[in-house]
Amino acid sequence: MKCCSDCGEDIQARDIRARLCTACAKRRRLDRARARRKHRTGPRTCRYCSTPLPPENRLKCNSCQAAHAKAQRKARYWAAPEAARSATKAWAQANPAKARAAEVAKLPRRRARRAADPTLRAGLVAKCAEWYRGKASDPIFRAANSRRACRWSKDNPQKKAVQSARRRARERSAPGSFTAAEWQERLDLFGGLCAYCDRPATQIDHVIPLARGGTNYIDNLAPACQPCNASKGDRMPLEWAGVRT
Repeated sequence: MKCCSDCGEDIQARDIRARLCTACAKRRRLDRARARRKHRTGPRTCRYCSTPLPPENRLKCNSCQAAHAKAQRKARYWAAPEAARSATKAWAQANPAKARAAEVAKLPRRRARRAADPTLRAGLVAKCAEWYRGKASDPIFRAANSRRACRWSKDNPQKKAVQSARRRARERSAPGSFTAAEWQERLDLFGGLCAYCDRPATQIDHVIPLARGGTNYIDNLAPACQPCNASKGDRMPLEWAGVRT
C-alpha cells in the first residue's frame, strides 16, 4: 500500500504511479489554478468566444453558459426521451401554476419564430387541422368541444363578436380587416352600448352591409345588441330607420 506524499494517507488508486491521494491532488490543481489567475495580466475573456467576462463569471460568458446548458439539456433529453417526457408531465401536474407561467413565457418567442418563418405556421395549421379531422368523428369529443365553445362564447362576448364579423367578411370575400385593439377603441367610443339603442352591445354590425358592398374596415363597424343587429339585417341604415319607425 502506497502513501500520499503530502498527507501520508494510504492511496486507494489503481494507478501505481500515483503519489497523491484524491483530496491532495484536487487541492494541488486548485492551487495551480489560483496561481495562474494571480499572475494573469489584461482583462479576463471567455474561453470560447473571447468576449470580456463580468466579475462573477469564471470561464464562460453568459451567452456561452446558456448555450452550454441548452446543449446539456438536449443531450439528456435525447439520451432517454420517453423518461424525460414522463418527468416533464409529472412536474407539470404537480406544479400547474409554474407550468402555465412557463408556457406563457414561451409565447412571444414562438410567435416571433412563426412570424419569421411562414412555412412553420402553415405546417402547424395543417397539423392541427389533421388532428381535428381525426377527432371530428368521435361523438364524445364533439360534445365536449361544443360545450367548451359555448362556455368560451359566453365568457368572451366581444371576442366572439370579432370572430363572427371576420368569418362573415371572409365568406363574402369583403375587403378590409381590423384588430382587437381597434375594436376595443370603437366599443369604448360608444361606452359599450349599442349604437342604435341603449342596450349593452354584444355583436358587431356592418353599417353598410357586406351583402351591399360594405367593407370589414373598422370605419364600417358599429357595436350593436342582438335585437337591433337581427332587425337591421342587410338593410342600409336609412332603409332600416324607415321600417323601424
